[in-house]
Amino acid sequence: MESLTKNKQTRATIAAMVDYIFHTTLAASEDAVIELKEGWFNVAYLIHLRDEREVILKIAPPRDAEVMTYEHGMMKSEVTLMKKAYALGVPCPQVYGYDDRHDLIDADYFFMEKLDGMNLEHVRESLTGNQLTTIHRQIGKWTAKWNEDTSSAIFGYAHHPDLQGASWKAAFLKMMHAVLRDGQAHQVNIGFDYADIQRMVEHYGYVLDEVEQPHFIHWDCWDSNVFVKGDLVTGILDFERGFFGDPLAEALFRMRIPAQLEGYRKTAFTPNEEIRMRLYDVYLFLIMVIEDSYRHYDTDGIRQFGYDQLQRIIPLLK
Repeated sequence: MESLTKNKQTRATIAAMVDYIFHTTLAASEDAVIELKEGWFNVAYLIHLRDEREVILKIAPPRDAEVMTYEHGMMKSEVTLMKKAYALGVPCPQVYGYDDRHDLIDADYFFMEKLDGMNLEHVRESLTGNQLTTIHRQIGKWTAKWNEDTSSAIFGYAHHPDLQGASWKAAFLKMMHAVLRDGQAHQVNIGFDYADIQRMVEHYGYVLDEVEQPHFIHWDCWDSNVFVKGDLVTGILDFERGFFGDPLAEALFRMRIPAQLEGYRKTAFTPNEEIRMRLYDVYLFLIMVIEDSYRHYDTDGIRQFGYDQLQRIIPLLK
């Protein structure tokens, strides 16, 4: 996926990053630096070191890149949350080194462990039904594992004070308002009046008050962020959009795949929980529609999918 936020670097610059973090050099081969194309926001590379280790490098957008409000400070958040998940025993990459000095490049970057296995999105069609069911149950189990963590003192995004609150209602209303403001700034057509959406979310604020503790939320655990080997989940990626809030905001409650819900051990929902999940649907699909105006993807599929889903979901809340 090509995007304006991908901060691509030369081999010489990447070699300097390797030297700073690992105190070694790149392998001499032509394929010592290979760009990984799957991501939508950060640029990522597979790096071969002189000592034959393989590691992953992720680089944040340039400091002057125009990004959505909630995307500010995302790399710092990703490193913080991935370290937390790793400490909880979640299968995710180990962070080898993080540099936010901006001495070598105009952005944060970090190196992490290369996961064993293959991206689930790429191999899903080759799996048997039983294998896929086993994998989905594991995704549900691991999602429940990190959701158990309620150690945060705040609701909202870890490194974004403007999108935090003392309650989940306060934080989520700030998060939603920021996304709507970003869309208005670029005059994005979402198919509805922006003020009506804001009023609708505020009207349902009472269901948000049911969330009394800030749970650790990944929020982006789709197939593309899961690595598998056979029927075993070997790793979970991309914690950059994580926050502290309502477990029902997790991706598995957007997809509602039965085996994932069984693995999570939640298969039934109250009327108020259903409303909360629809509010989180709206938040996700607004982002999908609006972010294209900031990144200028090489495809319209993401924006169109989000737009179509908004037309389906919002009438259910009115």
